[in-house]
Amino acid sequence: MNKVKAVWFSRHLPTAAQADELDLVMVEEGMVLGARSISTPEEAAAMARTLRALAKANGAKSVAGVFPTALLAEAWRNAVWAVNRGDFGPGAVGLLAAVNDSRSPEGGKPTFTHLRWEEVGVI
Repeated sequence: MNKVKAVWFSRHLPTAAQADELDLVMVEEGMVLGARSISTPEEAAAMARTLRALAKANGAKSVAGVFPTALLAEAWRNAVWAVNRGDFGPGAVGLLAAVNDSRSPEGGKPTFTHLRWEEVGVI
C-alpha cells in the first residue's frame, strides 16, 4: 500500500495509529510550527506559504495534523480563489485532519481512537 507523504502540523506527536496511515515527515519541525499562534489572515497566509515550501522540499502532497481556524479560513479563501480561477494553482497542498472516535469516561482524561484521515482543505 502506498502511503500518502505528509508534513506533520500539530503541537502534539501523532498517535501510532495516525502515523501508521501516512508517511509523515518533518514531525519535530511540524510540532514547533503547530505550537505557534495563528490568529490573523496575514499569519495564516504566512504559515500556508511555509507549509507549502516544506511539502515541496520534502516531496509531500499533504499536510496532516490539527489546524487552527485562521489556517482553515486561509484554505477556504484558496478554494474560493480556485473556483473563480477554474483550478488550484501549481503547488497546492492538501490539508488532512483526523477523524477520531472519542471514548472518554465522564470526567476522565480525553482519549480517542483514530478512524481515518480526511482532506479538509487546500493551501
